[in-house]
This record gives sequence, structure tokens and C-alpha cells, in this order.
Amino acid sequence: MIDIGTRQMIWKFFQEGKNIADISRRLEVDRKTVALVIKTKGEPPLNQRRDTVTIDEGLLKATFQDCDGWIERIHEVLRAKGVEIGYSTLTRMVRNIGLGEKKKKRAERVPDRPGEEFQHDTSPYTVKLGERATKVQASQIYFRFSKRRYLKFYLSFTRFIMKCFFHEALSYFEYICARCIIDNTNLAVKEGTGRNAIFNQEMLAFAKIYDFEWMAHEVCHSDRKAGVERSFWTAETNFFPGRTFASLEDLNRQAFDWSEKHSRTPNKKTKLIPIEIFEHEKTDMKKLPSNLPAPYLSHFRLVDQYGYIAFDANSYWIPKGTEREVLVLQYADSIKIYSKRKPVAEYPLPPFGTRRSCFFPNGLKPTNRPAKVTIPSTQEEAKLMSMGKEIEIYLQGTLKGSSKNNRHRMIRKLYLTSLRLSPSLFLKTVQRSMEYGIFNVDRLEAISVQVLGLENFDMPTADIKQGFEERENYLLGEFTDCPELSEYDNKYNGRNNGKKN
Repeated sequence: MIDIGTRQMIWKFFQEGKNIADISRRLEVDRKTVALVIKTKGEPPLNQRRDTVTIDEGLLKATFQDCDGWIERIHEVLRAKGVEIGYSTLTRMVRNIGLGEKKKKRAERVPDRPGEEFQHDTSPYTVKLGERATKVQASQIYFRFSKRRYLKFYLSFTRFIMKCFFHEALSYFEYICARCIIDNTNLAVKEGTGRNAIFNQEMLAFAKIYDFEWMAHEVCHSDRKAGVERSFWTAETNFFPGRTFASLEDLNRQAFDWSEKHSRTPNKKTKLIPIEIFEHEKTDMKKLPSNLPAPYLSHFRLVDQYGYIAFDANSYWIPKGTEREVLVLQYADSIKIYSKRKPVAEYPLPPFGTRRSCFFPNGLKPTNRPAKVTIPSTQEEAKLMSMGKEIEIYLQGTLKGSSKNNRHRMIRKLYLTSLRLSPSLFLKTVQRSMEYGIFNVDRLEAISVQVLGLENFDMPTADIKQGFEERENYLLGEFTDCPELSEYDNKYNGRNNGKKN
């Protein structure tokens, strides 16, 4: 089959008066083909497929509606009505009529203009942090004209985190474009999509502070923010491969360094350096004030009797003299605590994964622990595991199916029991308990008494050094008065006789 350009040349030569043989020889095309092209006046043929089976369009539409658009069911119904038609032919007929398909609107090509827009989007990833695979959300801002980017990862992405990310990124660049292109995320869009999107009042107020406008692209037209979409692909193929990350903080540190490195690398197509283009673009952008307030969330907390408040699974010490109820302002990387509208403490937020920890001001460490704080039993568990294989098996059997709080109690009780008994007696007690299938820490002491009786254990003798009677403390104690304990003797005798004194 010859192309359209050759067809047009054949028709043009024919109009100029050249015969079929001359046209065939010059273009090296068969004479019959030249004659056929001249017959169609150079237009391409309409190769319309003719179906051997035809279905009434009204019947097909009615069946489509009755079957809720399920093609397989439509095929069964038509065959039951005596219409023999192939499944692929049926699907093509449905498409040709336009049933069940929404026609895509054509996307507009928007020219790149300096200072006009930047784009934002998020993308989920599973990244190995240390030895653990962790699901994270990547958030990225991309300046369309200069091709600069700001990439950061979070464990979750809420409206507050989105505002914190925008504040951090835009404060770093110090300049901003007129509008931000986003998808139809519910973090910013209240209802509607695309041009009909109605944005949340909180996000509109946030954008007003930074002097830009939100703009949502049409549904299924993610190419409207193709710059940030392509930038995520670059991160997948250039940032993640060959890199290891010790923690979330390490991941974000490397992501920042990688973004800065690429901003100083020439673009493969244009050979332009993004950071230099950004410097030229600043003349068409808006400069942000240096004192913009950081986003925060408000929380109310009660100070316990030991002077601590609980926040995000950790405890923070509050100075004396504060009210029972305090106001906690949560920022992206710190918290500020207020009492009667006066700041009383400020703490940086700990690294990801920190739980059940206590924090104090620099140079101060109170002796009291906060109320209702579970003290981990990892040290006691490690010491028990090091005592031998039998102790390890017994501990695993005891902890099987136990709750989290009961687990700490049983580990500590087993460890205290190991301190009360001699190592050999403790080992024999555990072995006897496992022999009878008794995995109950509360019964170990009773079993140890039975082991003592059966094995005829000798009680260990105290190591008393000779000459203790000549010590100065011993001689001084010889001349002290004996304590009067008759009152306690009377109480003890009365309790035994069932009498109350």
C-alpha cells in the first residue's frame, strides 16, 4: 500500500498531462496502482469493514442498558435471542456506536512562560530504610520554566503536611510563580474537578499568604503537569537505584542533595542549566517575604502530677508554675508549649520511630518519670535469653499469646525470679516446669520449693569474713540500746488470736 504523499504526486502528475506509463516509470509504481489512484483522484481508499452479521442499533442499545453495560452478559442475551455474533465483533460494534465510553477532551498545549506556573504532585513508594521496607509518600514541587525541583518524603501526607512542605520549599527558593497546577486531590479541592473545582477555604487562605492561585487540571489529563510527572520518573530511574538509606532523615537528606545536583546539570535537550535559568526567571516571579509564618496545628494537653505532657507517644517536661492545661503548637519539626498565652517550653520533634521517650530542656533532667509510661523490658529480656537455650524456650512459651502490657510484666517477673534463685536451681526449676508443660511465671517459686525438696539442695552459706567482731562499726553497735518491739509483738499475737488491738 502506497502512502498519501505518493498518491498526491501521482494525481499531480496526471493533472499536468503526463500519461500512466510515464508516471509509473518515474515513481516506480505499478501501472494498475497508478490507474487506481487516478480513479480515486489521489484520495486514500476508505477500507470499511463489512460485517457478515448486523444488529439493529436500537436492539443493541436496549440490551446494553438492560445489562448495565456488561458486554459478556449482552453477548449471552443476544445469543439467547438467536443473534449469533462473535464477542470481539460485538465489542467493536458497541465502541462504534459510542456506548460505555466517554470521549476524551483534547488537551491544550500551554506555552512555557517565565514566572507563570509551578507544579505539585505526590507519588507513593516503598523504600528500604535500614533493614525495613517502609511505605513513604514523595512530594515534589517543580518549576515549569526553569525545571528546578524540590523533593521530600513523608510517612503520610495530610493537608497540614502539604502546607508545611509548601512553606519549606517556597521559603528555600524565596520566589514564587503566579499559579500552582495540581491534580484533583481532596487535600486542596473541596468539590468538583478541573475548571469546575472549588478549593477548600483553608487552602485558599494559605495560597493568599504566599500570593499564588490554585489550578486543578482536568480528569485524566495529568499531562497538564507533565513536568512534575516526568520528574518522578527521573527519581525512579536515577535517584533510587544504587542508593541505600539508613533512615527517613537520611532519605530526605540525599533527596535534597540529588535535586541540587540536577539543578546544576545541563538539560540533555536544551543544554541549559536549571539554576541559571531560575536566576533569569526571578525577574518575572514574586519575591516572598522573609518572615512568613510557618503552618502549625493546635493541641490542648493536660500536665500530669509529675510535670509531663504526652504528645505523639512521647513525654515532654513542663516547668513548674504552669497551668494544668497547656496549649501545644505543632510545627513541621518542633512543638511550642504555651501557658496563659506565654511560651513555657519548646522542643524539636524526635526522629521517626521514637516512642515512649522523655524529653527535657538542655541541662535539666528531672528524677520523676511521667505517669502511665510503659518502661521497655528489652534489657531484662536480653539477659534472660543469654542464660541458655532452655530459658529462651521457656520465655517464648510463656509470652506466646500474651498482650503487650502483660508481656512486660512476665519478663520482669521471670527476671526477678532468676535473681532470687541460684543459677542451678533456677535452671532446674525451669526444666521441671517445661517437663510438665507449665508456662506460668507465677508458679515458678512454688515449683522451686518442690525441686529443693526432691533434689536435697544445700542452701548456700554466707561468705562471712573472719574478724568481723573486731570491726569499729560492730563494736559501736554493741553499746546501742535494744529497740522496743513489744508493741509489734502484741499486735502480732492479737492478729493470730483473732483479736483487734
